[in-house]
Amino acid sequence: MVLVATPTGLPVLVAWMFAAVVVILGGSFFVGRLGGLTGDTYGALAVVTETMVLFVAVALNGR
Repeated sequence: MVLVATPTGLPVLVAWMFAAVVVILGGSFFVGRLGGLTGDTYGALAVVTETMVLFVAVALNGR
């Protein structure tokens, strides 16, 4: 049996919402500038989203 600790609450909801906004805006930017999405743009969006979610998590932690 594998037990996984999943955080819950407002900070997680804020992080998910922030991630969704970053991906939607980033995807729109790449489609507008490049005419579509490629593997490189998906990778860039993944890295930027992960970094922003970590920043949000630290900011909401309040330490």
